[in-house]
Amino acid sequence: MRAQLPYHHQYKVQLMPSLTLSKHQHRHDYRELKALCQFLKSNGFTSNYSDACVYKKHTDTNNIYLLFWVDDIIVASSDMKQVNTVNEMLNTAFKMDDRGQVKWILGIDFQRQPDGSYCMSQKRYVNATLSKFNKTECNPAAMPANTNTGLLTASADKQENNQDTQFPYRQAVGCFIYPITGTRPDISWTVSKLSQFFDKPNATHVQVTKPLLHYLKGTKHYTLKFSTKSKEELTMFTDSDWAGDTKDRRSTSGYLASVASSHKWLPVRITNNSRHIIPMIYSPHMGLYIIDYTDIFA
Repeated sequence: MRAQLPYHHQYKVQLMPSLTLSKHQHRHDYRELKALCQFLKSNGFTSNYSDACVYKKHTDTNNIYLLFWVDDIIVASSDMKQVNTVNEMLNTAFKMDDRGQVKWILGIDFQRQPDGSYCMSQKRYVNATLSKFNKTECNPAAMPANTNTGLLTASADKQENNQDTQFPYRQAVGCFIYPITGTRPDISWTVSKLSQFFDKPNATHVQVTKPLLHYLKGTKHYTLKFSTKSKEELTMFTDSDWAGDTKDRRSTSGYLASVASSHKWLPVRITNNSRHIIPMIYSPHMGLYIIDYTDIFA
């Protein structure tokens, strides 16, 4: 949602020093973040109900938005003077490092286009994942997986045999989860399916995981584009199958939420007697969350 303001000036600043793993430093940084929240509220900023890391300040001429995560901060406004004013205000209370227009944050690359739109991608994250599993030179694939492949839980014998392959199945599937939450909803179905077999993966699961790496190799340039001309409409779809799991005959339900051409998709495995109730609960709940979240940018 950070790139939903393509017509605004967006600048990134960073709190210094960055976080460390020591308990003492964690307590110190927590106090700094708490002081930052109090400082913003004392200077006219209000936090978003759905996301406490998003702040907004309304002025007579425009709005100023501030988004932070741990020690990274994005300041956005249609008036560059307002951005500079907020940066100077923050510098008076905290040790800051101004890094100019936002280009990268939380593993996501931002590219501003000549027409003012923003493109978000995770190409660097995908390259790092491919390198981690020695797939940098693999052949690209056009599809993330074959939907006709039957995936079943392995028996103890097959699980033991599968250990010989030395392929880090759980680690690989875990690396796919973050792109889903960022810029790659196209692999949601495959990753959600593979995540059901963390307990006892077999050779078939590994065979499905590797083509997903090949697919990411061929599509690592994919981006989410947020344009000033995008219609800020919320569209949601929900559906469920019937006893689609051949092992335990559980159903799978899911919903798709689309806002300004960006998508969020979530699959949920449920028991058969609740297959219609669960999506009816999840979908409105997520819809209200998105409405409340995006209202701050209205």
